[in-house]
Amino acid sequence: MHLYMYHRLRSKEAPLSRFKESMKLYTMKRLLVCTDLSEASDHLLKAAEELVSINGGAIDLLYVSELGLHLSPQADEKKDATFRDVILSEYKQTIDSKFSQQLNRCSSRAKMIFREGKVYEEVIGVAQEGQHDLIIMGHAEKSLVMHVLGSNALKVVSAAPIPLLVVKNRLHLGKIAGLVDESREMERIIIGAFDFYRIFKFSEIEFVSLWMDFPYPFKNHLEKSEAETKLKDEVDYYADPKDHVVVKLESTKELKLAKHLLEILIRDKIDLVVLKRFSEGNLKRVYLGSTTKRLLESFEGNFLILPP
Repeated sequence: MHLYMYHRLRSKEAPLSRFKESMKLYTMKRLLVCTDLSEASDHLLKAAEELVSINGGAIDLLYVSELGLHLSPQADEKKDATFRDVILSEYKQTIDSKFSQQLNRCSSRAKMIFREGKVYEEVIGVAQEGQHDLIIMGHAEKSLVMHVLGSNALKVVSAAPIPLLVVKNRLHLGKIAGLVDESREMERIIIGAFDFYRIFKFSEIEFVSLWMDFPYPFKNHLEKSEAETKLKDEVDYYADPKDHVVVKLESTKELKLAKHLLEILIRDKIDLVVLKRFSEGNLKRVYLGSTTKRLLESFEGNFLILPP
């Protein structure tokens, strides 16, 4: 349901329980796990299994091979084409064996999907074709570029049409933090964070926003007290009495937003960060987009990235 429908529902003063059920953005019933089939990526499948055990649903385990891209035969060289087919056939048998090994290690009944092509294109294509609700990717190194899927990872982050869960460490269902700003999309982040918090039964949810005390073009549209009231009102509206919710608006005069946010996340012992991928537009959005990338590379916790 689109956000304009939420405003219409709110204006009709519908019963709160019925409204809160209707305003969910995500269901998380079909998960797509991207793997390199090594033991180092087992934690991704285990995380998916844990989420499914809580919420139900199905898991697809995807491996994408780029080998064929490097074995393209010449049109007039039949011998090379035959050699290519033999290599790919033997390689596919090896992949099937590794698929089975990973499923056995993780005691999983996930469906196996093998694709050939460019990794980021196939991941996005499979996610759309299979009507998946969530993509799960790993994070092997400090830089997202050195992800288990190689240099394609950042491209997937930039173009994923559905929520993307980046699992760096074991997935702890402890504290979840939603990073919000005063944009018109604040509502989407709040609802998405609450969805994930409730679906997978995290113990606490925190909403964090920075009051950027900067001159134009970063100038805030509201005074700090007004922004704080707006944030609390929005969060309170979507919160249930049983939710354990914390709201924080912190001031900063530094341009290094990622550094400030990182300090907050570490201080508050956050297990999962929920943020929205910013599309390019005005200068403020481009800058905040780069902040997202810096957080991905520097924070040791896990991330849920919502599409625009």
